[in-house]
Amino acid sequence: MSAEEKKHTFNPAAAPSDVQLAYGELCHSYNAIREFRARLLSLLPLASAGGVFLLLRNGRSAVGPFTLLVFGVLGCLITLGLFIYEWHNMKRCHRLIQIGARWEEKRFKLKDGQFMMRLKNKEEGTVAGSSYLLAAGLIYGAVFLGWLYLAVVGWLWISGSGPGWLGLV
Repeated sequence: MSAEEKKHTFNPAAAPSDVQLAYGELCHSYNAIREFRARLLSLLPLASAGGVFLLLRNGRSAVGPFTLLVFGVLGCLITLGLFIYEWHNMKRCHRLIQIGARWEEKRFKLKDGQFMMRLKNKEEGTVAGSSYLLAAGLIYGAVFLGWLYLAVVGWLWISGSGPGWLGLV
């Protein structure tokens, strides 16, 4: 291991101030990821619903059928990409929780540290059994279906079965 790698590797036998500094950085990383995820999960449905509303409003399409199809497919792909990124961040957060809980237990001798509470699913303010994965799946699923609806409307319109029963002009 090079000197540079050793500098960035956690050493359990390090001085208490180094451990506290590392723990502080762990907390900062965890909270930054969590804050970003919360913003993304709140803004994604609003932005997507706004986009679909602007493209299909009052029973009329603001654009042609090919544009609806393209926007629908792109919206689906972007939503899927963001969900994959969300999944990665969920795994990162879980790993940070495991590391933090281990440090709280072994190094700081805490019984109810913030990470230990999350690991035991006793975090204050959460509903027992609540699942971030379920919430994210519902939100991303709904957004994906909204964009898929737009793509299907465009496809049906292109194939000749659209404007009549869809009410689009």
